[in-house]
Amino acid sequence: MTKIIAALSVVLLMLTVACSSGESEHQPTATVAPVKSSSDTDHDSIVKIESATCGTGYLVNESYYDKLLDLYIKSNENMLSNLFPDQKLPDLKICEEIDDHIKNFINNQEKIEPNTKENPYPVSFGLNLSTRHLLFSLCYIIKPKIVVETGVANGFSSSYILHAIKDIPESKLISIEKLFFPWHTKKGVGLGIPKKLKDKHILKIGEGKDELKKIDEEIDIFIHDSFHTYNTMMDEFKIAWPKIKKGGILCSDDVSENDAFLDFTDSMNVKPLIISKSNNRQFGIIQK
Repeated sequence: MTKIIAALSVVLLMLTVACSSGESEHQPTATVAPVKSSSDTDHDSIVKIESATCGTGYLVNESYYDKLLDLYIKSNENMLSNLFPDQKLPDLKICEEIDDHIKNFINNQEKIEPNTKENPYPVSFGLNLSTRHLLFSLCYIIKPKIVVETGVANGFSSSYILHAIKDIPESKLISIEKLFFPWHTKKGVGLGIPKKLKDKHILKIGEGKDELKKIDEEIDIFIHDSFHTYNTMMDEFKIAWPKIKKGGILCSDDVSENDAFLDFTDSMNVKPLIISKSNNRQFGIIQK
């Protein structure tokens, strides 16, 4: 039985790697080309084929393909200028130290045996450099008190958020992560986060929707980057949105994995902004 469980764990991890957004350092491209589904596929049938670690990989509502292109923003600078037209954008030289830290962390982890407590998450997990810079800039401009993210892994995005809020009084980042495999431990979550930034970091272990319900403070920025399945994304959006303050931000990674993000923005009658990352995947932002 132990061997069967271990084998299943490895299969799930392989699925996770296959569905990972990738830690590519390439600049975003303008291509939107996820695989289309048949038009008669409904969300109930989709949920049945979703794995525990990745989304469906396609949009069901085919009109959303054109909508994604219409909403597409070509660069971080354009995205931020749309959101904050009167704000000066940060000089990303501020991030050089954290950029180097993450690069060194990746190099070191690649030398350690994977699927161990010392190397529990593939370094391919996490947002790419450009999107991490976008999150840093959002936090730098907004100067949030409360940032909440679901999905942590090695803590690459967390590091940039914490770097941006380190000098903001009473600010904090609440991160939520679910442990799946025997080599996943609370201590192993966020291994890439610099120790000097951890004083503003609060880590919660559990299901995203359950931990989100427990937050009783106003959220300035919410970031979904846990399981990119329709139900998980929609649950987190619905729970987080009422807690986000007016003018606050909701972000989601991999919004082209399924219809959840665009269904949610339609239901809230808000216009999202979409930026393309590498690997034909998209990152979405809406402002309340």
